[in-house]
Amino acid sequence: MSFSKIATGLVLFTASAHAASYTLQKDYMKDEFWNNWDFQTMADPTNGTVQYVDQATAASTSMGRDPLINRNANGSYYMGADHNTTTTNGRPSLRLQSKDSYNSGLFVLDLSHMPGGECASWPAFWLLGYKNGQQWPAGGEVDIIEGVNNQNGNDMTLHTNPGCSLKNNGGFSGQMQLSKMDCGAGGGHEGCQIADQQGGGSANGTNPSFGAGFNAAGGGVYATEWLPNGFAIWFVPRSDRQRLKQIKSDTPDPSTWGKPLALFNFQPGCTMSSNFVDMKMIFDLTFCGDWAGSTDQPGYGWLANNCNAKGSCPNFVNSQPHNFDKAFWTINSLKVFQSGAGNSTGNSTEPSVAPSPMAASSAPEPSSTLPPSSTVYSTTFTTVNMFSPAPEPSTADWSEGANGAVQAAATKKARHLGQHGHQHDHLHDHLHLHQHQREHGQWHDHDHDHDHEGHPWDHE
Repeated sequence: MSFSKIATGLVLFTASAHAASYTLQKDYMKDEFWNNWDFQTMADPTNGTVQYVDQATAASTSMGRDPLINRNANGSYYMGADHNTTTTNGRPSLRLQSKDSYNSGLFVLDLSHMPGGECASWPAFWLLGYKNGQQWPAGGEVDIIEGVNNQNGNDMTLHTNPGCSLKNNGGFSGQMQLSKMDCGAGGGHEGCQIADQQGGGSANGTNPSFGAGFNAAGGGVYATEWLPNGFAIWFVPRSDRQRLKQIKSDTPDPSTWGKPLALFNFQPGCTMSSNFVDMKMIFDLTFCGDWAGSTDQPGYGWLANNCNAKGSCPNFVNSQPHNFDKAFWTINSLKVFQSGAGNSTGNSTEPSVAPSPMAASSAPEPSSTLPPSSTVYSTTFTTVNMFSPAPEPSTADWSEGANGAVQAAATKKARHLGQHGHQHDHLHDHLHLHQHQREHGQWHDHDHDHDHEGHPWDHE
């Protein structure tokens, strides 16, 4: 990793040590989109007030509600929760996991709308690893987009086995919690997190990276680069037309995108190839549960931002469907790129669900093997010394990666950990450390620059 100064004095993030040349591997919008995903119908491992439904149920128009999935007239795809009917056992919603698995890649997701901004909602887009049937988090977890209720800043979190600790070299615009640098702490449940505490993809918070603010600004693009020694996550808002054009092209060049929102750079001893294995993409949308519905600490979860004025979280979700008419994803594009050669095909065994002391009930055991059609992709990287030595971390809780400025985070939630069904275990250390067992799915993006939200009734 290197930094260069131009005449104006602006510091630019460059990746000259890893000037990867990426080629398009899969465009999820080219095929029948839904055929690339498994619709998971498990009981929610995060104890949410939700019913995950299968594809046929999601597409149905004969159940007194709008369909939960749809292809919009502009070619984008809608995926959301039931916002028409009352229920007594959880709001119908979706959890999709990609059929393909990855061991490398650049994942580029263009969204014009995401769930969030409404009390009780808990959406996420993430990668979940599967390592020969071993217990989570043996195959790793990368939470790319996640948040609850009406927050405006995105939380990005990694969960691993012991042995993966972060450096803090700066070079990113989010904020890292310096007291929690071990991604495998607590059996992986605590995780390590870089958060967009400013509420925006830029340091001044003018480009909200999550929830209602993200949607009001027309959304944007998230790009996640799997590096030889970590992960980088960029957020490019809809207003940044120049970067948006490059990041959405079929020849993406991360070295031109500026600082990422998050840069997870590991200390020696964390081997990427053994800690992040056969990863699948996951989209899910749950409600309440161990984070969004938490009532165990003032100013956190359901007790934050006056959500508790609506009564109990489960009752609110079950009885007030109209409050969730904005709880949906609109996917304009999802693409996966690879650098170099070395694609391979094969099956992998899914991990066992990790036990959680917070679990009121356990989720059903997931299938032990991937479908025969599953494809595993990998790329061989050239080994390079990308990062300079890390400075000694501050004793303060949070550090802004852009300039090392310390920021307090007494009320900032920690991270979520994932697996084939996550559970969030809230610990008290000014931060909640979530144990959540979930499965991750993957999306491929579209190359259209759609700016409207796209509702389920927007038929082609």
